[in-house]
Amino acid sequence: MINGFIILIAFLFVGDIISTFFELPIPGAIIGMIMLFITLILRKKIDPSIDLVSRGLISALGMLFVPASVGVVQYFDLIQQQWPIMLFAGISTMFLTLGLTAFLFLRLSKKEE
Repeated sequence: MINGFIILIAFLFVGDIISTFFELPIPGAIIGMIMLFITLILRKKIDPSIDLVSRGLISALGMLFVPASVGVVQYFDLIQQQWPIMLFAGISTMFLTLGLTAFLFLRLSKKEE
């Protein structure tokens, strides 16, 4: 399990270094996650220690949203002022995602037939 944590933290660390060094607007955690994803695809297998750690983190995923919830409460005044824009953004992206998902489903299901 320790090996899995070390591997995940190493990808996070390298992603942070890349993000900082190249002054990218993408968080280092996202870059590290993409690098880990590419590595897993190229290896065509998942290390058992990474699988174990990942399953443990996923089981505690709900608890990881607590800091975001605290952030929402902290910026409640700002949210109160900007709620129409946030509501529009949320609803429009929901419909965009739903439409794109339906389009891709229909397109890919036709290829299988």
